[in-house]
Formats: sequence, structure tokens, C-alpha cells
Amino acid sequence: MNGRCGIPAQRRGTAPVDLLQVTVAEARAGVLVVAPVGEVDVSTAGLLRCVTHEAVESGPRSVVVDLSGLTFCGSTGLVALLAAREHADRRGVGFGTAGGRAGMLRVLEISGFGPVLRHHERLEDALAAVGNGVSAEGDLLGAP
Repeated sequence: MNGRCGIPAQRRGTAPVDLLQVTVAEARAGVLVVAPVGEVDVSTAGLLRCVTHEAVESGPRSVVVDLSGLTFCGSTGLVALLAAREHADRRGVGFGTAGGRAGMLRVLEISGFGPVLRHHERLEDALAAVGNGVSAEGDLLGAP
């Protein structure tokens, strides 16, 4: 997934290249894992938004964003994750998030976005949920 997200950091803003790196891998047939590593803030959220958008557009059955590599996630990062979930829902692609350090988990708890993002503490649980088409709350994934 090197599409338009491969633009140099200088053209995405003033953030150094090493603030955020995002990889995409197929965890199993039809299920992609987007793995951001580093900091998601106003200068890097566009990269996360772009990569998750391209992952959804590539036509998988489901996309899971693994938050375990994030050292910081500001409000613009949460907005990017919410946009990814909404885009996946519009395309009929299952969506969920997984993992995260204590600070990230606290942000999801305080904001109330954990359930909205269909968050699971472990990547394995998120993969199982999207594989079953059911969120942590028992809702059908991809349903409005």
C-alpha cells in the first residue's frame, strides 16, 4: 500500500519522518492489520488517516488497527481512527482496534471511544471478533 500515503514527510507537514510509521499486513485471508508506531498528533494524523483509508479501499473483509505501537495519540489521532471506522462502515468492511499502552487505553476510556472504535485489549481478540463479524459489544461489524 504505497499509493498516495508514500508522500515524503516534508509534504505532509513539518513532522520528522520518524515520528510515525504505519505498516499494513494481512493477518489472515481478507483481514488487514494496520500498525502505527510512534506518535499520532496534528502533524502525523494525516498519514494514519491515509493508510487506513487505503487499507479499507483495497477491499478486505475487515481492518484492525493495532494501537500497541503508539507512544502518543492526540485528539487528531482519535479523529483519524473515527474517520477510519466510518469509512469502513460505509464500505461494508468490518473494523476494530486493538491493544495500546496504558495512556492510550486511558484516552479510549475517558473519551468513551473504545466501544465506538470496537476496541479489544488484545489483537487476537480483535481478529477473532472481526472474523466473526461481531464487536466487543455484540454488535454486527460494518453495521451503522
